[in-house]
Amino acid sequence: MMLRSARRTLLPAAMLLLILTPLAEAKGADSDAAALRTYYSANGFLNRGLFDLAAEEYQAFLDEHSGHEKAPVARYGLGVSLFRLERYDDATGMLQSSLTADDMPYRTEAAVVLGQCHLASHRYSDAAAALDPILREQTDHELADDATVLQAEALYHDGRCDAARRPCSLLA
Repeated sequence: MMLRSARRTLLPAAMLLLILTPLAEAKGADSDAAALRTYYSANGFLNRGLFDLAAEEYQAFLDEHSGHEKAPVARYGLGVSLFRLERYDDATGMLQSSLTADDMPYRTEAAVVLGQCHLASHRYSDAAAALDPILREQTDHELADDATVLQAEALYHDGRCDAARRPCSLLA
């Protein structure tokens, strides 16, 4: 008798669990698919030069999915969009945030844009500092020459003409 009572209670609970588990997984997959649609939409806008729309989409993605595996790249994309919109202070914060992620695949690119933001905002010492790791650790990267010229310009405008010669000598 006790066994029948337990079966009557446990069987419906087990069936409910079997029904709800795939639904919860599907909802999670739908949520990730929606997040990726927003992320890829932002990428498309950025690639087409629609920086205001890209910034909106990246911000929407980050507002809803700040812990997503694509979040560091979304922060970089948002930083680039803000830089192109000449919102240098906002871009600086976003790019610095993207550089804190260990798995950031566009670290060098983000550092170059960060240096450009500082340079455009007349923060020459910060610009030189942002570009320095590239010149010390990634001299073979395709953006190393750009980083070299930007750093020389930043040092020159900062009044450190002797220091500006060092990056210039790397190009000679």
